[in-house]
Amino acid sequence: MNISKKQVTLILIIIGIAALGYGIYVYLKPAGSANPSPPPLENTAEEGHYRNEEYGFEFDYPDGWELHENLLGRNTYAKFNIFITPSLKEQYPRPILVNVVLPEFPEKSFRNIEKTTTYIIVDGVEGQKYEYEYEGHKERAVILPLNENTSLILANGEEKYVNEFNQFLDSFKFIE
Repeated sequence: MNISKKQVTLILIIIGIAALGYGIYVYLKPAGSANPSPPPLENTAEEGHYRNEEYGFEFDYPDGWELHENLLGRNTYAKFNIFITPSLKEQYPRPILVNVVLPEFPEKSFRNIEKTTTYIIVDGVEGQKYEYEYEGHKERAVILPLNENTSLILANGEEKYVNEFNQFLDSFKFIE
C-alpha cells in the first residue's frame, strides 16, 4: 500500500490538531486537581434568590442577572464561589462575588494591599469591609466569619454596580 505525500500531510495535521486540543484541555484544567471541578451550575432556584444549605446562607440578586457556581474552581483556600453578573461576559471586573474560603485566606490576600478598613454588620454578624484599588478598579470586599473553619468574602469589583452590591448585602441572611 502506497501512502501519498498528501495523505502523510493530512495525518500529521490531524495528529497536530489532536495534540493542540489536548494541550488546551490540560492548560484549562484546574491546577493540582486529580478530579476537575464540575462545570458551573446555573441557579435553579427562584429567579433573583439563592439559598445554599451546605454553607448556610441565602441572598437576593438583581432580576435578570446570572448566577454561576464555581467558575473559579476549588483550591487550597477557596472551597466554593459564586459569580453574580448581568451576563457571563462581565466576569471581571466582577460585579458580585461570593467566595467561601479558609479563615487565613483574607489575611493573606489583603495583607499587602493599601485599603480602607471599616467594620460592618451583615445579618447580625460583624465583619470587616475593605475598600481598595486593584488593577485600576475601585473594589470592595466584606469579610465575615462563616464558621470556625471558613470565612466568607463578599466582593464587588465594579464601581458601576455598587448599588446592586449594597442591595445584595442588605438581603444577605445566614441560615441554620
